[in-house]
Amino acid sequence: MSDYELTGTRVEVLRHIPYGIHIITTRDHEGLHAASVSWVMQVSFEPTRLAVALRTPSRILQHVLNSQVFALNLIGREQADMAHAFFRYTHAGFDQDTLNGYRCRPGETACPLFVEAAAWIECQNVCTIQDCGDHTLIIADVVEVGMRPGAFVPLDLWESPWSYGG
Repeated sequence: MSDYELTGTRVEVLRHIPYGIHIITTRDHEGLHAASVSWVMQVSFEPTRLAVALRTPSRILQHVLNSQVFALNLIGREQADMAHAFFRYTHAGFDQDTLNGYRCRPGETACPLFVEAAAWIECQNVCTIQDCGDHTLIIADVVEVGMRPGAFVPLDLWESPWSYGG
């Protein structure tokens, strides 16, 4: 045996990879759509691109693929209730200016942007990598970003009462 002892399971170790908790939104011919997501990362400087992994049979994935646009609403550490409100997929009609009680406005891509979100990133031109197991990796160009005044600390999955991974 070496000078360290191996401990932990695959699930425990994989859950230590740092992720934020965000809310993805989109808009298509059926209305407004939203869900909490955590597997997100920047994958290119030029052009600026993001990747998001979405569960393959999910409704949010189908609506993002239909519309070819989405927004990531970044939420702060103090906004855990907001993240929790979207753990289940949410749908609303076009005439709505709230989703699950949170006010939103249309962004440049017409995707809902939450007024209370600490920051947001709008993306378009979605492409996918579908042979990734139980999730589909979507990659898209960043077209617009914004942030409310003041610094914020993102809501981190590890520091939250929830887990997703392993």
